[in-house]
Amino acid sequence: MKHTYLTLATLLCNFSLLYSAQHIERFVTNRANIPLSSMYIKTENPLPGNPVVMWVHGMGSHSRRSKYIMNFLVERGISIVAFDFRGHGFSGGKRGHVNAYQDLLDDIEDVYCYYKSALNNNFFIVGCSMGGLMSTLFIEQRTTTPPIKKAILLIPAFGANRPTYQQWAAIAVGYSFPDYKLPDTQHSAYKDDPYVLPAVTGSIARELYLGVQAVFAGQQNIRIPIHIIVGAHDEVVDNKATTNFYDQLPYKLEKSYTIIEDMGHGISTEENKREVAQDIYDIIVGSVS
Repeated sequence: MKHTYLTLATLLCNFSLLYSAQHIERFVTNRANIPLSSMYIKTENPLPGNPVVMWVHGMGSHSRRSKYIMNFLVERGISIVAFDFRGHGFSGGKRGHVNAYQDLLDDIEDVYCYYKSALNNNFFIVGCSMGGLMSTLFIEQRTTTPPIKKAILLIPAFGANRPTYQQWAAIAVGYSFPDYKLPDTQHSAYKDDPYVLPAVTGSIARELYLGVQAVFAGQQNIRIPIHIIVGAHDEVVDNKATTNFYDQLPYKLEKSYTIIEDMGHGISTEENKREVAQDIYDIIVGSVS
């Protein structure tokens, strides 16, 4: 009964996404036997190569927060696969908690394999904030056949724009009190959305820290093109860390970088989200044309 309620809720939440598209909601059971809420939005007039974006959301959020960008892409010939991490959004699992960042990579892999087996398309992975970090770890550590065509990283969480003492305090809580709830300082911007988490557990802070260490250590394993989009005034993610990551990518790797002026961290709520959507679209068109 719980799953039926969530499915109806997601359909109501995403009514606008039904425009010019076939929209399918389903739960994908991951390897930990946790139901992950997912959706497939098929465009009516696909671009050459039938591109599909796999959308990977950020910490405490859920995939439907980015429905404007999804709708923008679907209306222009790009289909969407999106899901909610365990403990997030409409998925099952302990709220705002993860035992290890590898569990989140498992979620990405399980959803990707589920849809890739049914779709003969060119897949692009688009990860936002924590989703950008996890998407990068995914392409560094996991092998997909055929490989994902390109990774587009939106405001990826390669470093925190917070005082050092605050970062270390959160990490310490994660090791000592992994179930302790840490309030999300950005939650007030999303208070109209009951599915955005007001807090996450200390374990996520710990695993983000470990994930950042791993993502820099594994850069030489990246074999697919990378495009990064950041906001010039991001108050959450440290853009210097993102620039360092970009500069340290393998020199032969195809890579590009967009800085959007007057944009902070909330790409799904800010006025210039159309500019973000257009940039994603242009990158995908340039990759399949």
